[in-house]
Amino acid sequence: MPEFLSEYIRELSAVVDRIRAYDRDILNDVFRRYWLPFPFGNMTVDGEVLAVDSSSAKHATEEGGVFYVVRAMALSNQRRYRKVSVGYDFSPNFHDLPLISRIMEHLEHAVAKDAIEDGFDDIILMDGSLYGRMSHLLKETDFVERRALMVDYFEMLHSFLDACRRNGITVVSISKESRTSFFRTFLVGKAIEEMGVDDSLRGFIMQSAIERTNISNVLRLAESRGIAELVMELIRRQPDFQMILKYARSIKKTGCTTPLLLGATARWHREYNLIKNDAENFIRRRFPVSSATDDGFVERVLNVMSAVENLPAVVSFHVLPALNDTPMRVDVPAWMFNINKRMCDVRMPESISGYDKLKEIIELISAGYCDLRNYNIWLSAVDSAVKLRKDVFENVYLRKFEEFIGIYSARGDRRARFP
Repeated sequence: MPEFLSEYIRELSAVVDRIRAYDRDILNDVFRRYWLPFPFGNMTVDGEVLAVDSSSAKHATEEGGVFYVVRAMALSNQRRYRKVSVGYDFSPNFHDLPLISRIMEHLEHAVAKDAIEDGFDDIILMDGSLYGRMSHLLKETDFVERRALMVDYFEMLHSFLDACRRNGITVVSISKESRTSFFRTFLVGKAIEEMGVDDSLRGFIMQSAIERTNISNVLRLAESRGIAELVMELIRRQPDFQMILKYARSIKKTGCTTPLLLGATARWHREYNLIKNDAENFIRRRFPVSSATDDGFVERVLNVMSAVENLPAVVSFHVLPALNDTPMRVDVPAWMFNINKRMCDVRMPESISGYDKLKEIIELISAGYCDLRNYNIWLSAVDSAVKLRKDVFENVYLRKFEEFIGIYSARGDRRARFP
């Protein structure tokens, strides 16, 4: 008998009921009402599609710093725009990739704006979540040389989105296998509403369950209203894609979820309530080094805060183009659906109308879809073009850095590169 098998069987038996409980269909009926079947097939796009993506590489040096390169590209069949950001910095959290990811996103916004300034006014496709980009918090980073990165980030993001709106540009972001649960949250809210729970109590229960505050009180209230199972759905925060796959495969129909209007997170609202109470002190706490070393910094951040507060709400939905694939999350600015709400105006997910625009976006996604390995031909093309391969980074970019600056790789990295 394999070692540990008896212990494994005993532990598996103990958790099997819990595993099965996760697979129950308590939202099946409400899900059915908000699933929109749509056949995907060969479609064409009337217009020019500009796909935007980025890549990066980094390397530790013997001085204890990190050299990094970020590349971004905006690519269509008629246009090509490129940007490169090169840095040498120190950060205790440099291997926590979010810092580099923010630079990548920032450069994508900048290169897309370059295209707009050059006269592009059609369709922009972005890899990743637009909602995620707009939900970052405005605070100082651990970069020694780029502590105010997020100020630059939101200045450019606002400028890019404003240019898109003024020029009537379609902006669509696509993220594959998103772990988000906003659609499940919406369905739970609808199910609780149908159980006769009034709006104020429903709002309190859902907000508390999502933020995991007042849990004992919330569970007691939920039990008394017969909605304990629904509240546990919120607390578990299982991703939407599991539910979508299970239901779509059961009815054998591809399609998309009902578009939802998303606003700022609860954490975002808490941050901006603090700003309203005492903006200058808030800035000095969030940017202690930058505000102390730049006399005009506080005024600059105040202007950026105003721009962030006016960022548009986001319309988001999931698309399943094939039953053997996984869903894609799609985000677009709310103004594309003629909704003029801001992120700060929306608390909980809201269903919207405007299915002509939805059909237009789905047809765009269908036209670009190939198969499991190539979910979007335009994003695949720009991904291949912008990708910074390891051999290119080490043999070209890193060598030039060492040649120009005279700072070399850390000893362990040299052994790995030059055995």
